[in-house]
Parts: sequence; structure tokens; C-alpha cells
Amino acid sequence: MREAQEFTEWLAAAAQPHWTHRGQLEQPVLVVGVVAKSSKTGDHGGKLIDQLVENAVFCGSFDKHVGGSIEVFYSPYHQIIFLYVNSYHDGHLQPSLFTEDKSFFDVLKDVESLFIKYLFVIFLLSHVVTFIQPDTRLDSTLIRHLLAVNEMRAQTRPTYARRLANASGLPGVWSDEGRLALPRILFIMHENRVKRGSVLRPGQNFHDYDLTVERLERSREYQLVHLLKSQSLTAEHLGIALASLSPHRIPFVHVVDPANTETNVIEECLLNLCKGTIKSSNFGRLIDDNLRPVTKAEARVNASEFLLGHVKDILKRESKQSFFFLIPTLEKFIQGSSVLMEALEDFSIVKNDKLARWLCEESHFENDLTSQYFRAATDLYRTLLNNGKPISKITQNVEISGARHLKAIKYIGAFLRLTMNSTQLDALWPVILKKCQVVFKGSTNVCDALSVTNTRCRLLAHKERSPYMSGKSMDECLKGRCFNHFSGYSHLSTCSCGQSQKLRNDPFDAKEANYDFYTQFGCCKKLENMPFKLYNPGIKWDVTTTETMVVRKGEPPKPRGVKLLSRKREEPQENGFKSQKSDSYVISRPKSQSRMVNELTWQYNKMCHEHSTNYLHHMWFTKVPNGDIGSENPKIEEKVKNGAQKVEKKKGDAKEGKELLPLYPSWSVVCLGPAKIYIHANGIKDQPNFIKGSDFLLPWDLNLTVKSERWLQGMKEILKVDRLPWREKRLDEDPAKGTHREKVKLFIGFEYECPQGHRFFCDKPQHILAHDRNDGLLKTDAEELVKSNLPLYARCKCSKTVVVNAQLMRIHLVTPKAPVGVRLVPMVMLENSGYFHMGQIAELSHSRYYVLRLPFVYQNSEKLHKKPISTPTTCGTLLPNAIQVYPK
Repeated sequence: MREAQEFTEWLAAAAQPHWTHRGQLEQPVLVVGVVAKSSKTGDHGGKLIDQLVENAVFCGSFDKHVGGSIEVFYSPYHQIIFLYVNSYHDGHLQPSLFTEDKSFFDVLKDVESLFIKYLFVIFLLSHVVTFIQPDTRLDSTLIRHLLAVNEMRAQTRPTYARRLANASGLPGVWSDEGRLALPRILFIMHENRVKRGSVLRPGQNFHDYDLTVERLERSREYQLVHLLKSQSLTAEHLGIALASLSPHRIPFVHVVDPANTETNVIEECLLNLCKGTIKSSNFGRLIDDNLRPVTKAEARVNASEFLLGHVKDILKRESKQSFFFLIPTLEKFIQGSSVLMEALEDFSIVKNDKLARWLCEESHFENDLTSQYFRAATDLYRTLLNNGKPISKITQNVEISGARHLKAIKYIGAFLRLTMNSTQLDALWPVILKKCQVVFKGSTNVCDALSVTNTRCRLLAHKERSPYMSGKSMDECLKGRCFNHFSGYSHLSTCSCGQSQKLRNDPFDAKEANYDFYTQFGCCKKLENMPFKLYNPGIKWDVTTTETMVVRKGEPPKPRGVKLLSRKREEPQENGFKSQKSDSYVISRPKSQSRMVNELTWQYNKMCHEHSTNYLHHMWFTKVPNGDIGSENPKIEEKVKNGAQKVEKKKGDAKEGKELLPLYPSWSVVCLGPAKIYIHANGIKDQPNFIKGSDFLLPWDLNLTVKSERWLQGMKEILKVDRLPWREKRLDEDPAKGTHREKVKLFIGFEYECPQGHRFFCDKPQHILAHDRNDGLLKTDAEELVKSNLPLYARCKCSKTVVVNAQLMRIHLVTPKAPVGVRLVPMVMLENSGYFHMGQIAELSHSRYYVLRLPFVYQNSEKLHKKPISTPTTCGTLLPNAIQVYPK
């Protein structure tokens, strides 16, 4: 008769007044948990307990609880409560698991979830946990299950410990620790009887065989100790450990004697003969040896004695060891177990979705494999549409017919049928068809945007990255194909200071061309940069072509989720504007790097839209009559300062005629260091890709009429001396006016750069400088270049057959060590209607090396000027007097 019951039913029956064991409620009990697998003979794992209590208490009937359960049996004679886990490891249960229309891995995931929950209960309520295995090999999934149980215990301990503390009558140590003990784990392993012939060789006796088995037990113990300690499952700290091991020299692994295992010897021998484990000549002898009755001089300890020995050891050491917190009475165990089982019903952590990362690695692998099949199918479809060539988002002008689309669909269907089973294919095929339809519809629509070099975007139809649309949320704006334009061409461009080069994609707007690219270089940020007057909305935006980052002003950039706080109203700036008070821009932590770039770019576009009436949308541009262009004006700096275009003006309360400022600088003025870093005999050093012989600055000798007293005082301050060397005569000295003439020398270079990164200076308009160091110092004066209209484009000699235009990108200037003023007033004329300029005067210091970087492209309120493909002489000029020198 079956005496074991399901655990919750047993607890309910124990509460009845006529319960069978009502008289033993005050007896102390030890709890033994049993986690067993069916043996190779098909016997259920509870047979060991049946032998111990000499009764068939666990007969293996699982009709009530498909999927597993916890069964309990109380032995009054031994004063032990046995908790036996029925799980998918029992062979009798497995046929009932696959009756539903589910895949194998889905069923395995469900039953593993139940098994971990039952294992969790066993480790909370047991003093000893015994694992019974059908062979001597270690289960590879055991450690993973124990880790899941330990993590679950750590997360749920506050909840069930609070329930235990609120229950009246329970010992306080139970609620404090959350469990009865740090359970001792034991392993009982079965060995195949047929393999005894390979262990017991001719001439050996059974003492040698027993010694071999003991060595096997010690080997398994060593492996288990290493595995459990490496995962902190058995540790010195009782709070983090899940279980404990037996004291020194007390074995916790027992190999069952093969003589006690009922084995079909003939069947096992035939199976080993087919596998090649044994030879056919030894087949008959091996059967006779295994069927012959075995007599031993000394019998080994059986499994029941092994288990009872540990129970007695625990009772003997209970007061001396800290691993066992409480040996409760039967009544207290029933009361505490009822509280725990009620608490476990509403734990969110023990739900299947929370256990997903601990369960069924095979199921996770299957999902990953399905994703790989999906990507492979869509990539194959794109390739088939393009006649066998890889097709991606950069493809345009691909003529695709409906027949080719259908042919590609059939091909990938045949491909998937060879690699996937029917169940997986039925679930994945509709998703693949939908994706292919999207690719087919979008493959004929191409983007028509033009770059600054007049090259069409090669992407399929898409929106620009993170466009802001008034009245729509960020998720609505980011929905769809959102990425930057791409023409397929790249330029090798130099940084503002000229010390580094980097490939850049063909830009599609002025901001990307004149600002975003140059913010990537770290060498320029370390140097002294001239500040430009810009519109400041109260936020510092650091936007690059590869990554857009938004940071609060004055703080370093943050690498991941960024939050922009509300902008406070600031005091009036130098330009007369106040920061507008507006809603805060808040960015939650993005899911990916691409998502972060999209969100930050959208925030920048939103700010530009909201402040569109407060800043200049293009570069500084001044309209002047045709007759004034190129004429010499002694007060040119006043003309540049006060003649900035005022087409866009503030609306609302803004005063009419208020000057607007741009959001970003298109020009750059960088100081490389003192003038002595340039040695005229050696030319430019540490700057890459200069054409040989064209890396020299041109000297510019100037004679200036200066005030004698001011000159002497200025020279003393520069040289930091009290007295200057005596000079016999000064040039054109006029004692009456107190003036004389002084000669100062500057070094100037107008640098051109082609798309391939070649750089050169010119000694005449559109003529590349060529100087050999062996010929001595370069004496060509730069006055002709400074006083003339300098073409914005010149032909590079990197190609003799194709016209490659190099653009004027930098002006190098070494100022003299003298009390004179040097200013930069560059003006670039592309049309007869006006000229582009910096919007301010660049006043330079004495005895310094400066580099002025010009814009890559030029844009005014009317249009973006495209870079020319041929005829560079007609596409713009740098007006004369860009460099002005005057006495102080």
C-alpha cells in the first residue's frame, strides 16, 4: 500500500484531528530530501527509500500531478521525514509530458521550471539532500540548477522570512536564517554490473575491486568539491552558501554495489558488443562471469547504511556544528512548512518568466539559431534581387521585377526547408515574407539628396537621421528608415591645425562639412583657439559625424544615457540676447548606441526648430555693390563688423535690425605655438601629405612708419629688457614728427588641399610652390599673393589625366617679434553680390604661429554653393588684404 502523499495534501491531512501520526507531534524529526533519476533498469528513484523503510512507499504513480510534485513520507521508527521530488528525470513521468502540441524544448523549459521550484523547497526544509544518479558520471546541468536555486533563495529570503517571523509559535532561529539548516548534500551513484569485467581483471580479487570503487568515489568527491566551491555554493559564509559538505574523512559520494542492481546481463553484453566495447571472443566468458553468484570476504556498505550513517552523524554533531540551525518537532515542521508553501504561491521571482535565463539552455540556443536563419534568409533575398551581388541599404537604381521577387522567395523557401524543421519554418515563414515585401517595395525608391560635391545619395528612400516634426513625438519621428545620407565617396581631409588627417564621408550640409568633422580631432582641442561669437541657448552641444552627444554646459560628456535639465534664464550675453526659457529636453537611457545617437540628434533638431528665429541659419555673408568688391578700404574691419547681413531677424519682442549669430563656427583660428617652431630653412614639419618642395612659407617684408617712442617702449616690453642696443641711424627718421621707418618680416602660406589629402602652398595664383632645400633659403616674397585676388580652387598635380581641384583651406601666418598689430580679415567672394567672412576681426599676437582654416563649403541665405568639378578659376576668390599689418 502506498503511504507517501503529495506534500500539500500531507500538510492538509496533518491538520485533521484524526491524523495517523497525531501521537508523534512532539517528537524531533530530521528532514531528508531526495532528488533521484530513474535507474537504467527503469526503477524509480525512490526505491532506495523503499529499501530503507522496508515498505513500498514510493511506487511511482504519477497520474495526479503531470509535470512533477513533491511527495512526503514520515517514518516514525527512524524519526525522519523523506521529501521526494518527482520530476522529469523519472522515466515513468516522461511519456505523459509530450502529449501536448508543444515543441520538445518548450516542454523541457516548463518541466525544468517546476523542477527548480521543487528543488528550492527541498533546500529550505531539509537537513540532508541526497542526489541519486543512474551512473557515476556527473550531470552537467546540476550546477546550473543549484545556482538558480541559490539566487532564487537570496532574492526571496526577505519575503518568506517575514512570513515565518509573523507566525506564532515558531522558533526565532527559523525566521532569522530562513531555513532549517545548511543542508548536507550526498551523492549515491549506480555502477553498471556488466562493466565489472573490465574492472576486475584475471588474477584480481574482490578486495582490489573494492579499492578501485573507493578510488572512483574519492575522484568524484574531488570533482564535486572543486565545482561547488568555485561557484560559491559551499562557502565559509553561511549567508551566501546553498549547502554544506560532510566533515573531513566522512565520504559524501557512494557508489552502489553492482551486485545490488538488477541488470539484464545478456542485453547489456549485446549492447556493448555492438558498440565495440568488448570483443566477440570474450562475449561468452563475460556473460558467465556476471551471472555467476558472487561471494565476498567482506561486504561493502550499502546505500541505506550510507544514508543512515550520515543521519546519525548529523544528530551526533548537531550541537557542535553551525550548519544545522534547528531540528524541529513534527508539529513545528508542519506549521512552518505550511507557512512557507503559502508564501511561495505569490512569489513573482518563481514565475516562469523570471526563471527564463536559468532554464533550458537548449531553448535559448534554438531561439538564437532561429534569429540567425532569419538574418540569413533576408540577406540571401537581398543578394538574389541584385543578381548575386550583396545588396544593402547603400544600393540604388536596382531594377527589380516582380518575377525576380517571386523567384527569390521560392529560393529562400527551399533553403529554409533544408535547414529548419517544419514547426520552426511554419512560425518563421510569415515574418520572412513580410520582411521581403518591405525590402521589395523600398528597393525601387531611392534618395534624391545631393552632397556638397553634387553627388547623389546612394541609399534607398529614407528620412534624415532623427528629423524633428512639429506636433509629433520623438517615437513617431524616429519611426522608419532614419540615417544620414551617404554618397559612397570619401575625402581625406586635414584638421584645423594641420597636424592630423582623417577620412570623411561626402558631406550633405554645411554644418557637417564645416563643423562636425573638425570636432573629432583631439590635437586641435589642446591648442589655443580663437572664440567666435555664437548663439548660445544655454546648452553645449557636442555633435560629431559618428556620435552625437549632448551635455550640460561646463560638464564632461557622458558616455551613455544623458539627461538635459531645464534651462534657466541667464543674464544678457555680449550679443545682447537672453537664453529663452523653454521645456526641458529629457533623454531616457537608450536601448542601443544607435538609438542614443538618434535620440540626441532629435533633441538637437528640436532645439534648432524652437529657436529658429533667434540665430543665423547660414554663414556670415555681406551684400555689397559690385563696384565696392575688391576696392581697397582703409576701414575694412568696420565694414565687416557692421555690414553683416541682417535678413533673418527676431520676431515677437525682438527689436528690428538686431544682429543674429550662427549656432556653430564655420571658420577656425588656431595658434600652434611660438614663432620659433617654424624654421625657414627646414620648412613645415610634423604636418602630413605635403607635396615635395611645396612645404615652405613665403617671407613678407614690410616697411612701416612707426612712432619712435612707442616702438622703443614696445620692443622693451617684448624683449623684457630695460635698454635696447644702440643703433647709429634709423630709416627715414623724422625728429620733428617723432617717426621713423622699421622693417618687419612675416611668413605666410596659402595652403590648398585636394580630396585625396594632398597639400601644397602656392607662390603665385594657381601655381604650386616648388623649392629645393639645397638651393638655400626661399626668397620669393609673399606680397604679390597678399595683394591679389587668390583663386579659391587650383588644380592639383596628383593626376595628369583627370582634373582634380584642390581648395584653399588654410592660411599659415607667423607674426613678427615686434610691436605691430596683425589682423586676419578673410573675405571669400563666390558671386558678384557679396562675400563671406568670419563676422569679426581676428587680432593676433606678436611672435606666434597661427593657422586660419577656411570653410569646406559656403552657404548663404539663398543657396549652398557646390564644389566645382572643373574650371576652378571661375568658382570664387579670396579677396586682397586678408592679412593686415599696422603699427601700434
